[in-house]
Amino acid sequence: MVSMSKAVQVGVRWGPRIGIAVRGLDELNRRFPDAPGRAAATARTIGEQMRGARVRQSTAGRVRHVLVIVRDAVDAMEQDRAGHDAFRERAEQWRRRATDLDTALRLADTQPVRRRRGHLAAIRLHADALAEEVLLELGVATRAAATDEGHR
Repeated sequence: MVSMSKAVQVGVRWGPRIGIAVRGLDELNRRFPDAPGRAAATARTIGEQMRGARVRQSTAGRVRHVLVIVRDAVDAMEQDRAGHDAFRERAEQWRRRATDLDTALRLADTQPVRRRRGHLAAIRLHADALAEEVLLELGVATRAAATDEGHR
């Protein structure tokens, strides 16, 4: 698995970006509250769900919730981009990563408490990085939908 120092390095690098991505998504939702399309609706829903995920008690519960949100967002964006092969490949990679993180959570549950904490911290960092990628892509899709609507 990942060493603790590597986990800390990843946390320092990606932790603030997740917060920025969520704040950016909130800003987009405020600026374009009536943006059309499934991506914009999903952006609004995910913004609410991410705020809920931050208040979850256990690390494993929070990560599982984030992975559900990631999968929902990927599904919604994929429906909006039917026939877009490059996006479909990225969506499949995101789903595989989410599945791998679910598997890692189940394995971490079998570890003694001390080891489990370190594993859960590393898994959380990877889940946050995945969520950031999906949120940033969702933000791009929301801006594109709002811009397209403004030109009509």
